[in-house]
Amino acid sequence: AALGDQAAAAKALESAVAASPERLESYVLLAELLMKQQNPAGAEQWLERMVAANANEYRAYVVRGRWYLGRKLFPGSATPTASPASAAAETSEGKAWADASRAVELAPKEPEALLFAAEAAAASRRPEEAKAVALR
Repeated sequence: AALGDQAAAAKALESAVAASPERLESYVLLAELLMKQQNPAGAEQWLERMVAANANEYRAYVVRGRWYLGRKLFPGSATPTASPASAAAETSEGKAWADASRAVELAPKEPEALLFAAEAAAASRRPEEAKAVALR
């Protein structure tokens, strides 16, 4: 696609987000477009906005967490950390686990949230957490 087409698509998606901030798909499409434009930081910012605009909606955390698992952390987006624990939280798996935990907190009986939590726990090598989720 031509650069002008991508710019027009980005503007259209930004308008869609502004008009219907609860439509998570618009944020994801915009983030994917930004990734195609080699702008991972911009993509991550839109996903942050998605969660901020839908902070009490478990699906926002599932969508962003799945994005993190699929992307294995955006190149160049990690910030240096002081401790191994905080470094682990900065990995894509750590971020996905944080999102999964919040999704389950918001919707403890929702199968989609529970399934994603098990997926994120396994991806981040948290066998005890994966087992606990599976036993819910």
